[in-house]
Amino acid sequence: MAIYLVRPAAVPAFPLVGFIIGLICAGADCGLSVLFGPILRAALILALDVVITGGLHLDGFIDTCDGLLSRQNRERTLAILRDTHVGGLGSSGFGYSTYC
Repeated sequence: MAIYLVRPAAVPAFPLVGFIIGLICAGADCGLSVLFGPILRAALILALDVVITGGLHLDGFIDTCDGLLSRQNRERTLAILRDTHVGGLGSSGFGYSTYC
């Protein structure tokens, strides 16, 4: 399990970094709207976001779906969250989030 250490001095820059990533994705959407339909364009922008962020947010969302939707006790939920494999609930959550 990877542990990400955050320098406290970097925390105020998080909103700015998110804004820049949003601008990049919005610019890509405007540029791709001339070439592709909405479904392919959405898939390409999602892929761009995963490339830029390293899929960090999707991984966290999938782990959260696996752990919290499993309806297990606290110890089992934490064990599920530590597991590196994607479970059925995580796959369902990923599919739902990309579909919507």
